[in-house]
Amino acid sequence: SSTTTNTSSTVPSFSSINNPFAEENVKTLLELADRFNMKTATDQCEDWLRGTRKVAVTAKFEIADKFQLPLLFVGRLPLE
Repeated sequence: SSTTTNTSSTVPSFSSINNPFAEENVKTLLELADRFNMKTATDQCEDWLRGTRKVAVTAKFEIADKFQLPLLFVGRLPLE
């Protein structure tokens, strides 16, 4: 008899992962979100960038400019 594995219960949804972001992949996530018009993913990347100290401020400015993230620095200038 063959066994079918239901992977949907073992693969967490994008929103349920505590920290799906890392400096290495946030640009890729933003590129995909832009390409496929996924506003929620863009918002989550922007929120992560606002709160992290793992990405240099200069890199954050470059990312904000490239991906048009006007809220990245609203209200504060994150310290490194």
